[in-house]
Amino acid sequence: MGQKITAPFCTWADASTTGNVMETDAERVDADPFSVDLEALAEKADRIRSEIKVPIGQ
Repeated sequence: MGQKITAPFCTWADASTTGNVMETDAERVDADPFSVDLEALAEKADRIRSEIKVPIGQ
């Protein structure tokens, strides 16, 4: 419908897992994409991945 939104996300994959982290904020839905701190989102995604990753068989 012609509406643009800004919703940054990070994705990872390894031999047995894929994951996605998407950050949404109703107040920043129309933010300039170049104003998004992707480094901060990548660090958040890495922390989430570290917290949920479990070796196969556990």
